[in-house]
Amino acid sequence: MSLRPTPRPAPHRLSALALAMLGLFAHGTVRAQAAPAASAASAPEREAEGTQSVVVTGTRASLERAMAIKRDASVVQDSISATELGRFPDDNVADSLSHITGVSISRTAGGEGQYVSVRGLGPDYTLTTFNGRILGTDGAGRDFAFDVLPSDIINGADVVKSAQASTTEGAIGGLVNLRSASPFDQKGQHGLLRLEGDRNLMTTLNGKKLSATYSNTFGNEWGVLLGLVYAHRKERTDTAGNDGGWTRNPTSDPKVNWGGNAWGGNIDLNGDGVLDPDEEGLIGPGQFRVGSIMEDKKRVALSGKLEWRPNDSLKVVVDGIKTRLDSPQVGYEQSFYPLFAPGRWSNMVVKDGVVTSFTMDNPDPELRMNPELLNMTSHRVVNTGLYGVNAEWKATRDLVLATDVYASTSSRHSGGQDTYVVLRMNQPNTTTVTLNGGQIPDIAVSLDDGRDLATGLAAGQFGAMRP
Repeated sequence: MSLRPTPRPAPHRLSALALAMLGLFAHGTVRAQAAPAASAASAPEREAEGTQSVVVTGTRASLERAMAIKRDASVVQDSISATELGRFPDDNVADSLSHITGVSISRTAGGEGQYVSVRGLGPDYTLTTFNGRILGTDGAGRDFAFDVLPSDIINGADVVKSAQASTTEGAIGGLVNLRSASPFDQKGQHGLLRLEGDRNLMTTLNGKKLSATYSNTFGNEWGVLLGLVYAHRKERTDTAGNDGGWTRNPTSDPKVNWGGNAWGGNIDLNGDGVLDPDEEGLIGPGQFRVGSIMEDKKRVALSGKLEWRPNDSLKVVVDGIKTRLDSPQVGYEQSFYPLFAPGRWSNMVVKDGVVTSFTMDNPDPELRMNPELLNMTSHRVVNTGLYGVNAEWKATRDLVLATDVYASTSSRHSGGQDTYVVLRMNQPNTTTVTLNGGQIPDIAVSLDDGRDLATGLAAGQFGAMRP
């Protein structure tokens, strides 16, 4: 739904070449005619035709605004502007900033941009401000978590990469200044209502989002802008890792020797306790883990701005934002530690210097496979607020007096709620590890009582131990 007036379209479209040829033709014609007669005859025609204006909107207008800001800046700076009121290029501010040269971002488990680094320095060396005011963050350092701030309440962002006297102290890597829209950017009454939904076919989890923005100006003196955002997303992130890396036997050739990292001893194919020439450099699986992280993220944001411009010399702005991020995470993980030790591996199969398959069935509890099941929960609830009053008075042509009073707060309510629980299945079993070309090895664990690890977990056959 849009309340903004639609500009009158231009009746004709001319290319740059056509305009140039038309200009040359017109110029030559005027010079060929008598100057007084041409002027007298053409003036009424020009008045009858009137003047037309072409208003550029959308992506092209956004690029033009960004280039103008960068061109007029007195320092090394890059900028991004919204395509229109309440519509930033990406759903996440950090994702939009990642398009700028020299800016990199780190992401949450769900893939959403979170922290920003400028010129290779970490997030701790990057300062984030909102309309020139420092934003509070829920972390221990000065790095700002952008996932607490929806992009719908932002109208632009500037990344300042060089130092200047007016830059807030602490921006060693760079300064990221987020800008909110002004009701005087587009005079008159404007409104935008967006409903979004996303469907993840991989995880069958859905998401939804509602954003609304309204602005209006009353004459040339008063302007008001209000914004509301509500988003709810459910995400699943599958993880895999190889903690501890691979096991590798050392070699006698120092040029290709990795130093050896067979923690439990060198992989011994024949069990003679000696590193034979055909066993040098032999590689086998070390530690690895697989799991999933489930996230149920809810985000609410309110924004408002009131501007008073009684004349061209005075401007008073009262504005503020309030956001709440509720992002609990639940992680499930299976960890396996099949490191080699004498008497631990049997039925080994070697191909091209790699142990591609082996069995672990030693009855010794310290030598058999003992899978671990891990459950992690993280309750992250962050409230962020910024409120202030700004006044600017152009006393003379060369003297501008400005004042800004604001308060920025951020609080995180999750203390004592996070959990980390590990279950170690120390029961007699037979385990087979096979490399089949996938990202992680295939593993089959059969307990001596007849239960299978994979199917048993899915069927709920594993519970608390009873005496």
